[in-house]
Amino acid sequence: MWSTVYIKVHRISTKGYPMVNPTTQLVIDISDISTDCIARLHRAIADVLAQPGNSSEALGWTHSVAVELINRLRAMDRPIQEAVLRREVENGGAASREEVYDIGGYAQDRQLKGFTRAVNTIVRDLVEEGQLPSHAPNPMEPLWEFGGATSKSALAFAMPADLVALFRDAFQSV
Repeated sequence: MWSTVYIKVHRISTKGYPMVNPTTQLVIDISDISTDCIARLHRAIADVLAQPGNSSEALGWTHSVAVELINRLRAMDRPIQEAVLRREVENGGAASREEVYDIGGYAQDRQLKGFTRAVNTIVRDLVEEGQLPSHAPNPMEPLWEFGGATSKSALAFAMPADLVALFRDAFQSV
């Protein structure tokens, strides 16, 4: 079975403005890599991207906006999505499909279709309210595994590495 992980890398100019093409995808063939190795790979990439020069605020996220997202998840009664965001932070930027099933207590045959809807709605609302720029990355982006011509399933959910510290601080303050 052939599998890939799609890692979104957000590039920001030295002036803090998004570049013309702010998102580039790095595609890595993971067909022969264990789940543990994939998690280590995500953490290693997160460590590299967390080097000085990467700024969550340049991507539009601030501490108060991250706290607002967490509070709105709580107000919407979405503890599983909140816990998955927290797991992404704990893992350096990604939570595997298996971790989502474990956190949610889901049966293995359950689809995760619509799992990110609450986070997507909140992000869209924050953009519409002017609290977040439209180019801001989503902190719960699905990483897809493609299995055939039309089928796909979420392999993991991830946030850009440069948002990890910001969300860690946000979780500590709520």
